[in-house]
Amino acid sequence: MVLKPRPPLPNGLAIITVLKGMIGTGVLGLPYVCGKVGLALATPGMLLTALIGAFSVWRLIQCKEFIKTAARYPISAELVREFSGCGRKHNGQDYIAAEIPEPVFESDSQETYGLGPLAVVGRRAFGGWGVAIAGFGIIASQLGFALSYVAVVVETAISHEPLKSLEGGSALARTLLCMVLCILCTFRRLSTLAWFSGAALLIYIYLLGALIYFGGGELSSGAGVRGTWLPIKLEHLGSWFGTAIFAQEAIVISQYVYDDMQLSRPVDFLPVLLSSFGISATLFTFVGAFGYLCYGSDIQQVFYLNFPEDSIAVVVGEVVLCVVLVFSFALQMYPVMSFMEASLFGIYPGEGFEEQPEEESESEGSQSPSSDSSGSSDSSDRDRREPNTTRGHREPPDQEMLEYSFEDPLMTAPIRLFWRCMQGLCYVLFRWIVVIATCVAAAFIPNLSCVSGYSGSFAMSAIGFFLPALCHHRLKPGIATWKDNLGNLILLMAGISAVYFGVSSVSCD
Repeated sequence: MVLKPRPPLPNGLAIITVLKGMIGTGVLGLPYVCGKVGLALATPGMLLTALIGAFSVWRLIQCKEFIKTAARYPISAELVREFSGCGRKHNGQDYIAAEIPEPVFESDSQETYGLGPLAVVGRRAFGGWGVAIAGFGIIASQLGFALSYVAVVVETAISHEPLKSLEGGSALARTLLCMVLCILCTFRRLSTLAWFSGAALLIYIYLLGALIYFGGGELSSGAGVRGTWLPIKLEHLGSWFGTAIFAQEAIVISQYVYDDMQLSRPVDFLPVLLSSFGISATLFTFVGAFGYLCYGSDIQQVFYLNFPEDSIAVVVGEVVLCVVLVFSFALQMYPVMSFMEASLFGIYPGEGFEEQPEEESESEGSQSPSSDSSGSSDSSDRDRREPNTTRGHREPPDQEMLEYSFEDPLMTAPIRLFWRCMQGLCYVLFRWIVVIATCVAAAFIPNLSCVSGYSGSFAMSAIGFFLPALCHHRLKPGIATWKDNLGNLILLMAGISAVYFGVSSVSCD
């Protein structure tokens, strides 16, 4: 069977995909944190954060193109300059400074534990340390999304009866939610749940429309504008900055969108990048400012909790959003589960401990031990016992023992079935432990602004600010222009500021 190449992703769908990756739970807490720090700082700050975020995406794309181009054409500095501005003159000759091994990106999948293009770039630039930085940012950011989903669902549930008036309602809501999430995260293939991410985008748009409707009613009710632009309160800068990064960070999804567009020139991705970040920056700035101006100091950490409780449309929207977030939790935890299974068990997405087919085992077992070609018999036996090391598959260390035990003629079919069931049970228990630990962690950081503040300040600054700047500098040692150095310095300063304000001023009160 011949597989047809996948068609390139058009610009319009690329913009929608990036926006779908950006518009999430972070937008629900923007009015609250913008009001905390002051609109005079938050409004221009949101636009500046979006600009830096778009630049970080572009910087990482430059690193990817430099790696691919330098690997394919190691002596063509002019071609490298055309793609990423890399190359320099030394003693009158052009050359590329970085030595890039293994030009095929797919060969990195096992060394990067399936973490994707960010970890590949990190590995090519810094080896294991680069993978560690990318892995920390990716896993921590995914956990941040998962924690924010738990926070939003629990806060929504306890704002309505009967949990609102029930003593211990929060603990009951968390327990029931944890049980449902354990069941959903049992499945290793979540393609049937992927459409919930698209449904979530529609629900967020619906809630933004409700904000305009009910917020406009507050402004026209006679109370007027309740929020103010001043004063600026720097003690809440960490919560706002972290949430702004959390809401607008799209560096992971942008890399996959860029690859799917199959562009011949990276510069053709700039219209998609600028359009998506420009739309999101305008939308998020409006939501943060409008929501706080409408409700003032009464604004809740999740803005739709300010809507009238007796409105059927609001209740339906909240219920649908919570259902979507519950299913989306499993999707957000999928990279976390896959990484941990690859690290601990050597199992990658789409793989498992597959028992050898019956007919293949019989055909191999039918070989005569008195064959004339003893070398061929030894080779077949060796091939059967050696682990499969083809691209995209890695046997766990104990696979030989498992295969030997399953093929043991003394092991009956019921015993083989028992061991298979025990093996599957171990994986289920492992996933349940991860989900329970996540839900317990969510209880200690129970509100949305705390989750988004810490996740944006630490996890997303690692992959959005530190990783692109450091990798770009590493891949261009001594050949960077002053513009390159200035851009990298801006990213590093943004990352350092995010970490500093995250430590000093993010509050979970």
